[in-house]
Amino acid sequence: MVVTYYTIGFAPEASRFFKQLLLVFLIQQMAAGLFRLIAGVCRTMIIANTGGTLTLLVVSCLEVSYFLKVKFQSGGSGVTGFHL
Repeated sequence: MVVTYYTIGFAPEASRFFKQLLLVFLIQQMAAGLFRLIAGVCRTMIIANTGGTLTLLVVSCLEVSYFLKVKFQSGGSGVTGFHL
C-alpha cells in the first residue's frame, strides 16, 4: 500500500496515509466478518451461493441508493462527479 499510495500522487502527509490504511483494514475486517456470517448461517453449498448472491445484491442496492441520495441532495454531480 505504501508503494501505490505515493506513486498515485496522494498527499504526502503521514496522517492521511495512516487514515487510509486504517480504512482499508476496517473494510477488510468487515468483508471477512460478512464472509464468516454467510458461512455460518448457510451450511450447504447451494444455500451459501444463494445467501452470498442475495448479500451482494442487498449491499449493491444500498450503495446505489446512498450515492443517488447524495447526488440529489448536492444538486447535481454528487460524490463521484459523474452525471447518471
